[in-house]
Amino acid sequence: MQVTDDASNSPQTASLKGGPFAYFNPPSLTFASQQVGTTSAAQNIHLVSQGFDGEGSPLVVSSVSISGANAGDFSQTNACNSFGCALQVTFTPTASGTRTAALVAYDNATTSPQTASLTGTGVSSVGGSPAASLSPTSLTFSSQSVGTTSPAQAVMLSNSGSAALSITSIAMSGANSGDFAATNTCGNSLAASASCTINVTFTPATSGTRSAALTVTDNASGSPQTVSLTGTGTSSSGGGSAPAVVQVQNNIDASGAAFASFSVPITTQPGDLLVAFVRESSNGTDNFTVTDSAGQTWTQTTSGYNNESDTGPRTGMFYVANSAAVTSVTVNYTTAGGVIKPGIMVMEISGATTTGVADGSVNSGAAGDTTTSTSGSLTTTNANDILIFATDTSGNEAGWTAASGYAIPNNKLMIGASGSNVRMAMQVAVVSSVQTNTTTGMSYANSNWNGNIFAAFK
Repeated sequence: MQVTDDASNSPQTASLKGGPFAYFNPPSLTFASQQVGTTSAAQNIHLVSQGFDGEGSPLVVSSVSISGANAGDFSQTNACNSFGCALQVTFTPTASGTRTAALVAYDNATTSPQTASLTGTGVSSVGGSPAASLSPTSLTFSSQSVGTTSPAQAVMLSNSGSAALSITSIAMSGANSGDFAATNTCGNSLAASASCTINVTFTPATSGTRSAALTVTDNASGSPQTVSLTGTGTSSSGGGSAPAVVQVQNNIDASGAAFASFSVPITTQPGDLLVAFVRESSNGTDNFTVTDSAGQTWTQTTSGYNNESDTGPRTGMFYVANSAAVTSVTVNYTTAGGVIKPGIMVMEISGATTTGVADGSVNSGAAGDTTTSTSGSLTTTNANDILIFATDTSGNEAGWTAASGYAIPNNKLMIGASGSNVRMAMQVAVVSSVQTNTTTGMSYANSNWNGNIFAAFK
């Protein structure tokens, strides 16, 4: 600004600099109907600062608060700097009906204080009604050893009504209710449009088919809501179904390409025993491990790794009892740059015990050209085991023949998910007595070195 006059120092000048200009964007927030006593999702609002003279004068915020008739029904959090504030506002009605307040910011802007109107509607359970449903409406558990607990299966409880669902109890009923148990995240009340999870497990008290119902008692019409529960109890010491092979899936690559890991697709049922037989041909030192799509820890048999020569092929057997459902199993190699001619076979077995499943294993093999793979001597402690003899050859084969009393599931010479393949095979037998220094073997068409692992599972 300049002033001209008759003074000796005329004209006089003074510099003028405007303060910041601030406003809320958006200028108001409206919350949808919210159950009394429950908190809404947060809504975002910004306090925007602009320099009056275009030079970006800094904004200094002294306070942000909520005022008005129903200020206690709203709350805010904020992060402010010289350019403005980013705020989040939530609505927790203390009574039904329209609730109002104002968001207020005090600062050094010429427009201080800035306000934004807040509006929401409280909804009481009076005049509304809950609507409860369970999904799925039935659960089936696979064979489970007596006295052991299955992996949990989930049931979703949903309230699609307009009022809170008051939950009186979540319990088991029916003939074998004591064989099933549940934990939940539901509490005593479930808000409108909300859901919670109920996890159910199966611990059979005896062998055979076991049944019950999950029962939810509440204030919704149609209460109680139920889910039918079915499972099969088995015994590893007789009286239940014996272990049985469900399927065998395999994969092998004999091209010579290098692999850091190698997988086989297999879709299994929860609660079963999974046994993997793995190979590689690069060296005799790779301490490979096995993982699966469910992220489970696989245990190697006590027999450890088996080398057909100092430089391989090298094999190993791994297992996981009471498995979760999986869609693939993977062998992970440790050799830098990967290994050649990887292979993996996975056998799914139902009716096995869920704890302490391994009952002995031994390694053997022939370091020379032969057409017979002969096991080491295996001694067991359990009368009702499934015996698995897995063998590998150093070259491709044209056929496999199982030992007397054993079967090779899906005995096919092929690469892919369909049983025995060109370098690996697994044969099984279910026994009804303790085994002492028992041996077995498998013959094949083309003369090759071989290695094998002979293991028993309860």
